Amino acid sequence: MKKRFTVGVLVIFMLSLCLIASAVTVPGSTGEEEPKVDPAKVIAKIGDKTFTEGDLSKEIETQGKAMRIGSINDIPKEERAQFRRMVLNNMVEKWLILNAAAEKKLTASEAEVQKELKELKGRFPDEAAFQSALQQQNMKQKDIEDKIRETLTIRKVMENVADTTATITEEQLKEYYDEDTDRFKQEEEVKASHILVKVEKDATPEERAAAKKKIEEIRDKITKGGDFAKLAAEFSDCPSGKRDGGNLDWFGKGRMVPEFEAAAFKLKPGELSDIVETSFGYHIIKVTDKRAEKILGFDEVKEDLRQDLINREKGKKFMDWLKGQKEKVTFMNPEDKETN
Repeated sequence: MKKRFTVGVLVIFMLSLCLIASAVTVPGSTGEEEPKVDPAKVIAKIGDKTFTEGDLSKEIETQGKAMRIGSINDIPKEERAQFRRMVLNNMVEKWLILNAAAEKKLTASEAEVQKELKELKGRFPDEAAFQSALQQQNMKQKDIEDKIRETLTIRKVMENVADTTATITEEQLKEYYDEDTDRFKQEEEVKASHILVKVEKDATPEERAAAKKKIEEIRDKITKGGDFAKLAAEFSDCPSGKRDGGNLDWFGKGRMVPEFEAAAFKLKPGELSDIVETSFGYHIIKVTDKRAEKILGFDEVKEDLRQDLINREKGKKFMDWLKGQKEKVTFMNPEDKETN
């Protein structure tokens, strides 16, 4: 599998939060509250558009929830000004980009949003794991869809304002590859399918026993020549069963829950696992292929490298454009403005 240098929509969104989080420490409430501010007070403006203390408070609350921060008072006092400035500038920059999208009539279609959502869900073992991840981030599926739509729209603006016809030579690509070949390490991976008989966390001993009996009967059918994919489609409680005969495609270590991972990586291609119990229930795993760890060769990643260097050029052009747009914004307190 080739190393990819593009980042998924959800990753981009969560990374933006992590970048903010990395700049602040959240040890719990300090007991020192911020002084009250007038929510109608204008703190930045561009043309007829104004940004108020109230707007900033809402944005701080939104990002705080994603970062599990109750309020700005939970941040050490000496770091609050920096956090406030970062959130304000992010809010202004996002408005500038989305305003350009509106002016240029650039928007993500529902089909594009659903395509990204489907790809995102495909990174999880099943729907339950996806919903659990959302819950951990205090998010609902609609929140993710909105963020995907917003991020896709931002991506369209980036492509529009940073269009480039940069020519990347073979020599540049080779030099870039040789800088750090460890970047192209492909970890050991397996390609596997599974059948899940789900067991709820609050299941009774009788319900758990019935689920185990069911999975044992399914495994018995397979060992007697039953078609794994057809049985997955008929019996599996994982969406992958109905969608693709239980196929989970390729995955490396750290992607699945520990019990599932340990069982899958012990199997050889074509082998069937014993019954595997995880927090989701009971599984039967069939490994269909394996790939050993290796360093991908230059020819294998050359086109990805080319796209990465082009994306770097686009990124520089986009940041230059955004800096120019930001010059049009007036910050009431000049110290609030970040210079990228």
